[in-house]
Amino acid sequence: MSRTIPAAAYLTAGRIAEAAAEVDKGLAQVVEGQARGYRGPLLRLWAEVLMQQEPLSAVAAGERLREALALTTELGMRLEIARCRLSLARLHGRIDGRARGESQFLVECLAEVSVLETQSAALLTAA
Repeated sequence: MSRTIPAAAYLTAGRIAEAAAEVDKGLAQVVEGQARGYRGPLLRLWAEVLMQQEPLSAVAAGERLREALALTTELGMRLEIARCRLSLARLHGRIDGRARGESQFLVECLAEVSVLETQSAALLTAA
């Protein structure tokens, strides 16, 4: 079902087009099979693909990461939450020196991460 492993392998190997194709196939399968648990990792990988392309589409990558982080937080996928945060940090590093609008968008994403962390901690404490 999931295309996360081949997509991640292609991404690691620098084969961006193949990684993008695997992510597209995986997202289509998620919709067909209603497998929400795979959507978060696939969205993060989509953002990673976008971050490898030139010119950098920081806004699109940030949107995918924000959606992936929200979903993985909702589902309690701790390792994937950490991967999303790491990807956000990488994205932030890439946009240093870019337009203020894109930087501001990332600052807003990071603020949302903080809110989601607080909500997640509250849910874990209540459980």
